[in-house]
Amino acid sequence: MREPTAPKPGPVRHVIPFRLEPQAPIITVKVWVDDNGPFDFVVDTGASMTVISPRVAKRLDAPWAPARGPQSRAVAAAGSVEVTTTTVGRLRIGSFLAEDVEVAVMGMKALRAASKRRLDGIIGYNLLKDFRLIIDYPQGYLLLER
Repeated sequence: MREPTAPKPGPVRHVIPFRLEPQAPIITVKVWVDDNGPFDFVVDTGASMTVISPRVAKRLDAPWAPARGPQSRAVAAAGSVEVTTTTVGRLRIGSFLAEDVEVAVMGMKALRAASKRRLDGIIGYNLLKDFRLIIDYPQGYLLLER
């Protein structure tokens, strides 16, 4: 007699609505950080780290000032930059939840100028790396699948 086998788990899928900014080809999503938010974050597949703005870091009371937080290097559009890092307990985008996420704290001035609105952070490689990312522009959603 054959032993029963457990069914294989199905894929993990997160469908996340996004906004395509009318002023620039920037995808933004609503993000909750440590149960605060929603904040508007840019999805940037070329960013090495997830980023929060100093405004969000202050709201979270995260240790981010250069004298308090550790320094790291991150890849940005302008090349490699030195940033202060901190860890947030929980970061949620729709049904996707990540815990103990290392983030860089960096100003959003250039993105704010391009989009003509306040942006609070960037979703980067360290959150996206374990997923297949599908961007459905006509339907306005991201699909994260593992």
